[in-house]
Order: sequence, then C-alpha cells, then structure tokens
Amino acid sequence: MENLILLATRRTLEYRRLPDGDEVAIDALVLNFPPHCERNLPAGSTYFLDPSKPLPRSYLIKPLVDVGGAPLFGELAIARSLEADGWSAVWVDSYHGRGKRLCWQDLPDRSEPYNFADAPDAAAKYERITSENGGVGGWFDVMAWRRGEFLFVEYKGAGDKANANELRWIASALRSGVDTSELHFVLSEPRALRQNNTSPQTQRTGSRGGAPGGGAVQSRVPQSPARGLPPSHNGQDTVPGSASVSGPNSDAPTQEFADDRGYFGWVQSHPNGYVLSVRIRKPPLLHRAICTHIDRHNNAGALTERGTRKICAEAKRPLRDWVRENGLGSGVVLEKCTTCGP
Repeated sequence: MENLILLATRRTLEYRRLPDGDEVAIDALVLNFPPHCERNLPAGSTYFLDPSKPLPRSYLIKPLVDVGGAPLFGELAIARSLEADGWSAVWVDSYHGRGKRLCWQDLPDRSEPYNFADAPDAAAKYERITSENGGVGGWFDVMAWRRGEFLFVEYKGAGDKANANELRWIASALRSGVDTSELHFVLSEPRALRQNNTSPQTQRTGSRGGAPGGGAVQSRVPQSPARGLPPSHNGQDTVPGSASVSGPNSDAPTQEFADDRGYFGWVQSHPNGYVLSVRIRKPPLLHRAICTHIDRHNNAGALTERGTRKICAEAKRPLRDWVRENGLGSGVVLEKCTTCGP
C-alpha cells in the first residue's frame, strides 16, 4: 500500500455493520487519481480478443484516470500502484462477469482476461471466498497477492454507497479467513469532502432502501464498538493527565491515548501529523500518521493496550523532546519507518 499512501490526501476509517450484527472498521485512503485527457474509452471500442464484439456501454462511460500518461480505470490504477510495491494485482470485474470470474490487469480493449494460471494460491483464495459468498456479488474491486499475503481493495467513487452485496461479501471474506487488516477502501476526494463537512458526532448514514445500517460511520469517535476497536476507556479518549504533554522547547503538545478508539480519532483528524511507536525492547520508531504499518487493528487493543505506546504530535520536534525527556535517547535523531519516510 506504500504508493497509495503517498498518493493519499488523508486517511480515515469506514465502518460497516454486517448481516450478523457485528460492526467492522476498515482502513480507508482518500485520494484522487488525475483524469486522463481521453476521459473515456472511444465509442466503438471492442474486446481485445474479439474485435467483432463491441464493449458494453458500461465500459465506455467509466472515467479514465492518468497513471504515468496511460489511461486506466480507477480500479486498474489501484492495481498498478500495488504492483509498484511488489504485489500482483487484478481488477475483479464482478459486474461484467455476470456470475462468473472475470479479472483484468489492463483495459478490456487492449488485454485478455486474467486466468490465474501463474497464481494458483490466489485462484484458490478467490474461489474459497466466492464459494462462501455464494457467488461473485459484492466482490471488492481489487485483489492483490505477494508471498502468501493478500489485500482486497474496494474503490468508492463519488456517490458510491455501501450495499447489501458488499456487506455479505465482507462477512464471507472474514469467514473464509481474511483478516480485517487485509481489507481497504480507496475513496475519491469529492465523496470524502462531503462526508468531512458533517459534524464530529454525525451518526451512521446509509442509502434509503439499502441494507439497514449499511452506510459508513462518519463520527470521529464511533458511537458503538466495532470489531477490532474496543469501547472508550472509562469514557475518555486520552490517558488521564497526558492529553497535552509539552516539553519545554516543543512547538506543539504530544498526546498519548488510552485506547485504539481515541488514537484513531486523532489520526483521522491529523493526517499530516506524526506518530512515535514506543516498542518493547526496540528503539522508538517514527511514522507519518497515515502509515498503515502502525495501523493493524484486527484485534481489539492491538495498537495501544498491549505494551506498545503511540505518542502523537503535529510536528516532529515535540516527539524528539518526548524521547529525550523520557530517557529513551537523545532525541536528536529518531529511527524512521522505511515505508512512509517521515
């Protein structure tokens, strides 16, 4: 996800209430791919393997984005970004597959469908989830694999909302052994901007007539526990006495949170900030707030309640001061995450 993180303008969480009533919190990156000058595939475009067969109109009206000068659909742009990080990735085109597996690594007018012949483990993973789901409905748009690891990314354009198929697929993926940390959303900027204009206490929203509770939770501090996120610690989001801990030369205060919920609220509202991960028997490690390597929330309390502390600040200098004042080093040079490059 490194390249997608670098492209993102901010990072947030999307919440989904599943058919069994459980709620899950899923990582989301907010970004806009630049539009390509061609805007859409030209009228009369045909399938690469069958030039006599025109592409459906649904392909022709999909917007094209620019990836290094090449036109791609947004789903394929995500796949390209993951490939740059060393993943193999495909667009899972469940809409045009009409109940059958249909995956692409490039636009359909210039490539043939991907058949997984060189990726049997990925094929098995796909079939396992699809079988558990009872079909391809709701499949996340991008599937990626690398040395036994998997990622699943759903691309949400402006106006896209959660639906019953998506919720069923998430539940099926989890039952098939997929971890919540392997699920991601990529949100287009217009959609995110509309959501960001709501107040911090905005309740869950969903489309009328859609799955009950199927919308994303837009509150900065969620109103009920989600899978992977514990309830607030004694109703507080910060460690008592440490909500604002400033060193004598700090440009801004540092903050440490008692639970994952408070920590996520800070990260969501400070996408340009920094997080110092204070690890057991290892030097403190500096991250950007949007770095996914500090955000594995598949188990409740995994971030802040199991020995690893997260010290947050809007600038690096307060974190250097914190390291020095707590006897963990000189604070002059901090070890930095090689993924996000803070």
